[in-house]
Amino acid sequence: MSSRRPLCSPCPEHSRALENASTFCVCQDSYARSPTDPPWASCTRPWEEDEIRRDRVEPQSVSLSWREPIPAGAPGANSTEYEIRYYEKGQSEQSYSTVKTGMPAVTVTNLKPATRYVFQVRAASPGPSWETQSFSPSIEVQTPGEAASGSRGQSPAVVITVVTVSALLILGSVMSVLAVWRRSCSYGKGGQDAHEEEELYFHFKIPTRRTFVDPQSCGDPLQAVHLFAKELDAKSVTLEKSLGTGSETSR
Repeated sequence: MSSRRPLCSPCPEHSRALENASTFCVCQDSYARSPTDPPWASCTRPWEEDEIRRDRVEPQSVSLSWREPIPAGAPGANSTEYEIRYYEKGQSEQSYSTVKTGMPAVTVTNLKPATRYVFQVRAASPGPSWETQSFSPSIEVQTPGEAASGSRGQSPAVVITVVTVSALLILGSVMSVLAVWRRSCSYGKGGQDAHEEEELYFHFKIPTRRTFVDPQSCGDPLQAVHLFAKELDAKSVTLEKSLGTGSETSR
């Protein structure tokens, strides 16, 4: 709607009203109005993505430039300001940062390495006219380098989980050793007690491990020697010398 006319009229070309009986019309996306034009003027000279140049891209900064919407030296050219909006790709557009400059170029700093950013630019004269201008089509820029060590590191929850699992594995190994040791001495007990020990420690048995039996840990030293001898491989035992004499030799 024109503020100079008593009746409402359609918005000029490439613009739209934000509400009924609006005093001005906002330019459509990718279109802009010269800062020297009145609010009822048509929006022209649409921004093109290729008009925003990536002059320099570094791990923590990006330099951009673009053409001026008003030719240099024309009325109002010196009062034109630019607003650059940028944010990380994949994040909400509501979480963004802005930079303003009076030149058709800018260097955005304090960026993250190895991160893809989205940039948009719009031009306007200083003052309330910022809200009447649309941003250019977005362009994406990937910063080089490696991601920060903090982003590559494991989260505290993962670290706690790994430590907990490691502690449980160590505890299980200790319990397995104790179970095999107690089971080896249970052969000297009654059949019922031995059966109970068998059921109690069955799941902790390690078949591939041979356990040394301390004779002092069992009540009967001969029983301990017998248990130790059962762990030996008969093929690896040879008789080198017979000590003492007797009518009968036992293995």
